[in-house]
Amino acid sequence: MLGLNPLGEVAVSCILSRQFAMIALAGVMAIPALAEDFPALTYSPWIKFCLSDTCFIGRDGRSDVECPVDVAAVFIDRQGDAKKMLRVTLSKRVNTERGVRIAIDQSEAVERPFGSCYPGGCMADYDAGAELVDQLKQGKMIALKAFDKANAPISQVIPLAGFADAYDGPAKEPKMIEKVMTPELRAEFDRQQREQEERKARCDAR
Repeated sequence: MLGLNPLGEVAVSCILSRQFAMIALAGVMAIPALAEDFPALTYSPWIKFCLSDTCFIGRDGRSDVECPVDVAAVFIDRQGDAKKMLRVTLSKRVNTERGVRIAIDQSEAVERPFGSCYPGGCMADYDAGAELVDQLKQGKMIALKAFDKANAPISQVIPLAGFADAYDGPAKEPKMIEKVMTPELRAEFDRQQREQEERKARCDAR
């Protein structure tokens, strides 16, 4: 089966965010943030999905489970790829020109630019090596700092409790993703897969 291209990964990240919202709405898990400096949010559990040769492990946090996400993180793991990716999402009120600072526990923060924005928020990618897996498994939280459009600071956290179990555990059925995929995302996802197949066919014919 074909792997997902970056645009496909963005689409799946959006779909996962909708899946997290459904779980949070059902009241599966609601926990406060870990520090008084951060707002209390309702978090979904860490969930793992795999499509083709790529697995996604993610969760989100919301001040209101019926509203768009305040913060989300998806760890993207491609089979056979030494590079690992942590994709974080903040609400669309962020100032995309200033980027976001990402830290795991007390590690030195790394600054990353915002890339794609979609109706639920704006994404930034943090690429690292295999050590990122251990950091997330052993860590307590991901801390994010950014700025809103008025240049006021935004601070959010994503607790890492449960990440290791989700990472090492079985993946959810892909059909669960299809149930929450909007017609627009389905069409975009199908288009990207067709383009990949066409490119592969052209390359194979050379």
